Amino acid sequence: MLNARLILKRSINDILDRAYLPKLREPIDQSRKKLLSGLQKAMGGSVNRIGEEFFLRNRTGNLEFTLLAEGLSKLGLLWLLIQNGTLEASSILFWDEPEANMNPRGLTYLFQLRFRLAPL
Repeated sequence: MLNARLILKRSINDILDRAYLPKLREPIDQSRKKLLSGLQKAMGGSVNRIGEEFFLRNRTGNLEFTLLAEGLSKLGLLWLLIQNGTLEASSILFWDEPEANMNPRGLTYLFQLRFRLAPL
């Protein structure tokens, strides 16, 4: 039987593996555009990858994920998972305390995102 720490480690590794997947090649549908646009507004920029590192690109330049507030990093990870097709409507994402370390603007968008991803 797996212990909780091992399960958490495997889950984090699975999410990070998926974060490194390339963005979708096909044109982005309207619902995905809305999700990404809202995340971009909440983060104040967009996410890009240079080599093996993730960055938040905003008007001041590229900021490494490791230097960002945890709430921004969470939103950035969601950006990556939506952009590459891992997270879409009716997807299941287990996320303990998603509101932890989230600023009010990010929290507002997080709840909107949750309802947009929920199945009809």
